[in-house]
Amino acid sequence: FGRTDIFVSNAGILIAGAVVLISFLARYLRIAINLFLDTPLPVTANLTDFTPPEGEIVSFPSLEGRSLRGMFIDRRPGLPDKGAVIFCHEFASDMMSAGRYAWPLVQAGYTVFTFDFRGHGQSFTPPHFEPRHWPSNYEVNDVLAAIAFVGNRRDTNGVGLGVFGVSQGLLTSVIEEK
Repeated sequence: FGRTDIFVSNAGILIAGAVVLISFLARYLRIAINLFLDTPLPVTANLTDFTPPEGEIVSFPSLEGRSLRGMFIDRRPGLPDKGAVIFCHEFASDMMSAGRYAWPLVQAGYTVFTFDFRGHGQSFTPPHFEPRHWPSNYEVNDVLAAIAFVGNRRDTNGVGLGVFGVSQGLLTSVIEEK
């Protein structure tokens, strides 16, 4: 082999490596960028394929004193009170999605309190506020306000109070516990 052959061989290897690197980056860079864009996530389930819950609709204050909407879904009549569970809904949903997830709790004797995070459902939306796919201090504060409201409204000393969430609601409840 001459110097030209070695140069062509090395250039071919470099070009092949660059093509592999660019195709790898193009695929994963697009995914990483989409995490930070305001594009809607693909939803695989129909968000209305459940029976909406019925209960006592209430308004309660956020930590800043603004109005949040919630609903108490009482346990089945005749069951002993096992406590209350606060349900935190997923992104781009509202308190009605508790109808999909919370029925086993209600049937087991728990009272479920579901609510709309700010910017969702019938809760207030601050100016220039746009809900995100991930939890922020706003959602954590809304969970704290719901805990305070349910704690003041019900005697939870003997039976306890839990928090249950789905997707963004789950992450918010876990952050709140920290």
